[in-house]
Amino acid sequence: MSIETSSVGGIVTNSPTSQSTGSLQPLATASNATNLASFQANNPSIDGSGTTIAVLDTGIDLDHPFFGSDANGDGISDKIVASQDFHGDGNGASDPDGHGTHVSGIAMSSDASLPGVAPGANVAAVQVLGANGGFTSSVEAGLQWVISNASALNITSVNMSLGDGSNSNIVQSAGLISDELAALRSMGVITFAAAGNSFANFNAQGLGDPAIDPNALAISALDSANEGAASYSQRSEILTAVFAPGTFITNAAPGAGAATQILSGTSMASPYVAGVSSLMRQLNPNLSVDDFETFLTQSASTFFDQATGGTYRVVDVNALASLVSGSPSSAPTTPSPTPPESSDDHPDSIDNNAALAVGTAATGELETGGDKDVFSLSVQAGATYQIDLRGSPSSLGTLSDPLVRVIDANGTTLVQDDDSGTGFESKLEYTAASSGTIYIEAGAFSSRQTGTYQIDVASVSGGDDQPNGIGNNSSLIIGSAQIGDIEEAGDIDVFLFL
Repeated sequence: MSIETSSVGGIVTNSPTSQSTGSLQPLATASNATNLASFQANNPSIDGSGTTIAVLDTGIDLDHPFFGSDANGDGISDKIVASQDFHGDGNGASDPDGHGTHVSGIAMSSDASLPGVAPGANVAAVQVLGANGGFTSSVEAGLQWVISNASALNITSVNMSLGDGSNSNIVQSAGLISDELAALRSMGVITFAAAGNSFANFNAQGLGDPAIDPNALAISALDSANEGAASYSQRSEILTAVFAPGTFITNAAPGAGAATQILSGTSMASPYVAGVSSLMRQLNPNLSVDDFETFLTQSASTFFDQATGGTYRVVDVNALASLVSGSPSSAPTTPSPTPPESSDDHPDSIDNNAALAVGTAATGELETGGDKDVFSLSVQAGATYQIDLRGSPSSLGTLSDPLVRVIDANGTTLVQDDDSGTGFESKLEYTAASSGTIYIEAGAFSSRQTGTYQIDVASVSGGDDQPNGIGNNSSLIIGSAQIGDIEEAGDIDVFLFL
């Protein structure tokens, strides 16, 4: 598969000050929309220091002053802690295009006039593309290098502002590099991917590959006013983690001195959030990938997009920091380049479901991003049922932000809940309009979140708590207990033994 960088347009200039006027925006202007400026005012010592962002791109201008001084005189700016060429240009990761230099600057430029989001962070420049794009095999080699060197260089995030120009609205593995993305997540390294710039080609929700992978956080781009989706930006309510500034962004360019350029694209939005992750990792060094993703989406502001009829999230750095600073420390798991595959513990469709009975609890696991477990429940007309889906807030699992839905036989949502329980757990009440079977879907707020959970159903009021016929019964499972009530004289409760 061939891939291309995810930026559109661009002007090269040697005068950084001239780029901060008119419709062009340095990050200081764009950051008003994301509350980065407010975060910086509240946390002046947090600048991403101690973290390294691996940028897989077209390389980098190795001696650009935006990436620090060259104290040892080796021709490489001191904040570039590593540079590798997997594209095969033979130029030691020197940028032949300018795209990678600009992307790196957005994430971690230390220039006083045009600072990056995390000006204290370092960068590992991994060239996997040339001026005309590249191939997935080069990206895979670059990711494998990151896996091998993440610990030594303290690589906390990976940015991939690249894509294949496709459009999918389904979470799916990114082919050749899916194993590497899974390994990085297991190591505690957060991977960001540009959503793609081909919205005009599809006019529908969806993202390009590799942004669709469950182990990459997909970032879409805001328009020049930072009020809605950029016209070019691909977007998906299911797949996009957040939107970030990406239009008419001024930052570093290859060339003599402090050269700059203006580029627009989801390529510019993705390193913005990668820089944010460096700030959060300095704020909480033990922040897990799962918690970062959960807090990122929970703290975001939202906007409605007329073009797709969808509601999307915008990164809010200050609100994110409030959640991150208050979260418990959880050390990243041990690196595992080839994590074992896991099977689905519960069925995931109306036609293929697990039985759940009133008064019982079931445990389960969302093994992969986008996984949902479906349970069937027999209900009585007029009866009200309380459904709780619990996880880490109640110490009943590791799922930090469950989402529960009640659906009918056609898959139509009857009622759903996200955060009415403890912390971000789900809790709802459902009153049955008629006797029969409903279906309960256990999932997560984020389509990329995984973890274990407990789900239970209790009868609140009204109706017969248990069915009373051979053709209309509750299920009783070995090792489980049932609670019932003989509500009136002559009432019987019938159970099907499984």
